Amino acid sequence: MVTDKNLSLVDYYKSLREQPLPSAEFIKKLKEITHRSEMSVRNWVVGRNRPDINTQILIAEHMGCDVETLFPPINI
Repeated sequence: MVTDKNLSLVDYYKSLREQPLPSAEFIKKLKEITHRSEMSVRNWVVGRNRPDINTQILIAEHMGCDVETLFPPINI
């Protein structure tokens, strides 16, 4: 574990809490590459709805995956 030797334990912990979580960074990146709102992206990642096919392709290309893996068919 790397720590700043000039910070108290309390200050070090506070500095960690100010850093974005990996999930928040992921949402931010998807928002940037798709030019959609944060709410839209959050709805996609929780499965509430899906982006259009062109956006699905863009996300898949960015992630190095195929569309069918990232967005499997919905069983109704």
